[in-house]
This record gives sequence, structure tokens and C-alpha cells, in this order.
Amino acid sequence: MTGSEQLGEFAIIDLFRREFPESAPGLALGIGDDASIIDLGGGQVLAVSCDMLVEGVHFELAGTSAADLGYKSLAVNLSDLAAMGAEPLLAWLMLALPEHTPGRFIEEFKRGLVECARNYRVVLAGGDTCASPQGLTLGLTVAGRGRAGRLVTRSGGRSGNVVLLGGPVGAAAAGLALLQGRVTLAGGEARAARRALLRPRPQVELGRLLADRGRARAMIDVSDGVLQDLGHICRASGCGAVIDAEQVPLATAATSCARQLDCDAVEFALSGGEDYLLLFCLAAEDVEATRRLVRRELACEIHPIGRLDDGPGVRLRQGGRTRRPAAGGYQHFHSGRKGRD
Repeated sequence: MTGSEQLGEFAIIDLFRREFPESAPGLALGIGDDASIIDLGGGQVLAVSCDMLVEGVHFELAGTSAADLGYKSLAVNLSDLAAMGAEPLLAWLMLALPEHTPGRFIEEFKRGLVECARNYRVVLAGGDTCASPQGLTLGLTVAGRGRAGRLVTRSGGRSGNVVLLGGPVGAAAAGLALLQGRVTLAGGEARAARRALLRPRPQVELGRLLADRGRARAMIDVSDGVLQDLGHICRASGCGAVIDAEQVPLATAATSCARQLDCDAVEFALSGGEDYLLLFCLAAEDVEATRRLVRRELACEIHPIGRLDDGPGVRLRQGGRTRRPAAGGYQHFHSGRKGRD
């Protein structure tokens, strides 16, 4: 039988998806998006998402405080709800702890998780704990509510839609490069990069606004890199996409890192991942009105970076030519994958 490295993360997901029906009583949306959607009746739905964080894969304890890990473990799950436009409500925590984990570590982890929960008005509703023979593993399930027919999936994009980002990209990739000792950053640039990596801010309010007003045609959060996550939208929507490199808003730390690493700043930022910004598609005629709406309601900017089209996959327009990017994004079970925090 083919092993996990040969199959890859998404082929493994498809193996399971093929064995189960796409619909079931109460299930409005199943495998393949940022969250499943459960129909509660009365015009209300529940979005449910789960995720794992594994020591040595998603984080190294040598470079992450327990409080930051607690905060981030919940924040990245809430970002999946943001990508659907759901209002976060509940969380369930699963902890597999090595036998000699210090009590102080657990207290600090709790403090970070509680801080994130309070910031986003989430209640911990249950979970499970067990011993781990090697390393720390965290699992979280989150649930959020929305109105039937209003939550946004990856599959609603159409050729001609404009692709937008919820903010400058690449700060988390810079933070990872900094923690790995591959670059040096100073002052506010270093603090911003570390914070982007260790204390991400899920764009819950932006997701809810886009969903409630019916503006976003397709949406995803940037966890594995803009290039890969836009590819998910393209596959689900049956489209291709072109990103205009000159339009991509870059975090200043990403530009500094690319200079030190002697690589293209745009590809560094687009492939880095873990920004947890929203990446979404709007009808071309809705773009300017939506930008004004977001400025008025949330006092922030959204940034057009390209368009969906009928071409093959995700391409990058840069320096007068259009090409397939050399960089990709993070994939589990792939021997060439980049390290995570």
C-alpha cells in the first residue's frame, strides 16, 4: 500500500471523503472546507471545525512559550470559523501530555488559551486529556453559528471575481525565519514578526461582515500560504487565478527577510503561511463598495491582489510576464515541506 509521504495530505483526506456520503440528515456541508455546516433549523446553522497541533511539526517548545502555544492553538481554529463567516461560540480541547510535563507549563498554557477565548467570547465546553509517550499533541474543535445560506465556502468563486487579502502578508514567515536563526531582525520589526507567528489574530469580524452582507463569493484563511490556499479555492470553484505581484501587500519584516535570504520577497510572503488572514473573492462590481464598507465598519483595509480566470492553477504576474510560482506552500507528509513554528 502506498505510504503517507507518497499519498500526501490532501489525497489522504480524499481517501476518507470517498467512503462517506456528501449529505446526511442535518449536514449541510461536509468534508472539504474550513468547517462543516450543520443545519439547526429555523434559519440557523452551526459551523464546526477541528485541528491538531503536534510538537515537532507545528511547534517546537524551545521557541514557543506555553502561554503563546495556548493562545495560538485556539486562535488558529477560530480562523477556520472566520473563513466561513461564523460567530465563534464553543471549543473543546484535547491534550496528550508527556508524563513529566511540569504543572507550571500547563498553568501557562491555560492562561494563554483563556486569554484568546475571552478575546473572542468563546466558552470551553469540554474535551479530553491523556498521556503521550512522546511529545505534546493538542487537538481543538470549535463551533460557531451563522444564518442559513450566509456562510461562505471555498466553492463559490467564478472567473472574473477579484481576489483580495485581509492585510499585509508574510509577517509570520518572517517570524519563523527569525526563530529558526535564518535571519536577524531588530526592534519593532522583530516584535511584529514574532507576534504574527505566535499570537495570530483571526479575522472573525471581517469574516462575519463579508458573510452577513453577502459580499464574499468564496473565502479561506491563509494557513498554508496564499499560493496553496488560493489553489484550494480554485479547485473547489473550478477556476484558475492570476496574482499581480505588484498588488500584494507585504509585511515589512517579509521584505527584510527576503533580502537577507536572497529570495523573491513576494514569493517568500505568498508561500510562507500562518498569516491567518482572510483570502476571499468578490464580484468585480462589488470591490470598491466593499472596501468602503470595511473601512467604515472595521477601520481596516482589504487589498485586491488578482483575479480568478479560466487558466490553469495559480499563476503570478511579475515583471511583465505570467508564470507558475516556484514556491508552493506547506503540506504534511511531503519530504520537501518547510518547517513550521
